[in-house]
Amino acid sequence: MLKDTLTNLRYSLASPFSQVYSAKKRWFQERNEWESLGIAQTDMRRKTYVVSRTGAVCVTVSKCANTTLKFMLHPAHINDPRSVHTEDHFLTRLVDTGRTLNDLLDGSERIFAFARHPVTRFSSAYFTKIFNVRNINYIVSDISAHLGIPKSATYTPEIVLEYINTSSPLDMDEHIRPQWACTGIEKLTINFVGRVETMQYDVIILLEMGYLDVDHVQRFKHLNRSGKHPFPNKERIDRIIRDVYAKDLELFGYD
Repeated sequence: MLKDTLTNLRYSLASPFSQVYSAKKRWFQERNEWESLGIAQTDMRRKTYVVSRTGAVCVTVSKCANTTLKFMLHPAHINDPRSVHTEDHFLTRLVDTGRTLNDLLDGSERIFAFARHPVTRFSSAYFTKIFNVRNINYIVSDISAHLGIPKSATYTPEIVLEYINTSSPLDMDEHIRPQWACTGIEKLTINFVGRVETMQYDVIILLEMGYLDVDHVQRFKHLNRSGKHPFPNKERIDRIIRDVYAKDLELFGYD
């Protein structure tokens, strides 16, 4: 509570002198409206971008070609896809333009995002962020605290899925958070939802729609492809993943 009070005070003091801080204050004040629905509004402030030259709005999601999208949106002098996350100050976030998610609700903006099948997305997150990671990280620590079990770099997928199934989307890491909570798709009208699985075709559709331009599409040359790490008892694990992420399957139109 004290932290929230101090944050609001800081934004209030700076907002008369800064469009960005004025917008940050409104994001903060509107937070409960979105979080009451399970939508990670605070994280979306960090990951909702305005596309240079077209003005479209792009909502990015971790483990959904996030690196590729950010590389496409970066200026030409950023030519190493590995640097896009450390150089993201070159991108324009929605908040940088003095706007919040509430300003997008009237339907006048062109908004797009990319989704990924929950089975492959979870597998990618599990093997790159949780299983046998070199150092015990915050995701493992969160699982340990929530389930009351010792920290381990060898959690089974069942344990991780139990954690996801019994936690609030607001409390979990963005890499395993359901995509509906990362995009606000139940509240926010997203005009075009592409799929990672068909991204090479979907970026052309976005070009035709005027959401991207030729230079953006020409930078589509890096797509992180996670190595395939089959689970033991894959069919059973896949069924659990589908159950845990059933809302994603429905809202994003996956079978």
